[in-house]
Amino acid sequence: MRVNKGIMSGGAFAWLFQRISGAVLAILMIIHFMLIHYVTAKGAAVSYNDVAQRLSSPAIRFIELIFLFLLIYHGFNGVWMMVQDYVHHNLLRALIFSVIMIFGLALFFIGANTLIAFQPVI
Repeated sequence: MRVNKGIMSGGAFAWLFQRISGAVLAILMIIHFMLIHYVTAKGAAVSYNDVAQRLSSPAIRFIELIFLFLLIYHGFNGVWMMVQDYVHHNLLRALIFSVIMIFGLALFFIGANTLIAFQPVI
């Protein structure tokens, strides 16, 4: 007999967090583009100095790290959901899951290292 575990069942949490991360990403994307790509104090084009000055703030780095984590989670979780729908061989699923995890973690650590180690030259 199978017991209904509700949100803790196999894919319910992943499905729910996919929706939540998508909504949060929409907000963080607007914040990211406004802070990093568009808004300057002078009203001119964004320069390296503007971005470097913003990224020297721990709060902005934290927001960018959350943005990076959610982007990677959302993208790779979406790929994993498609794999679950269309790949029915368990060994192939395990292999694809391993590749997704390795690439996702590698991208996160590369991006996090870039954000954390960034030393602005102003």
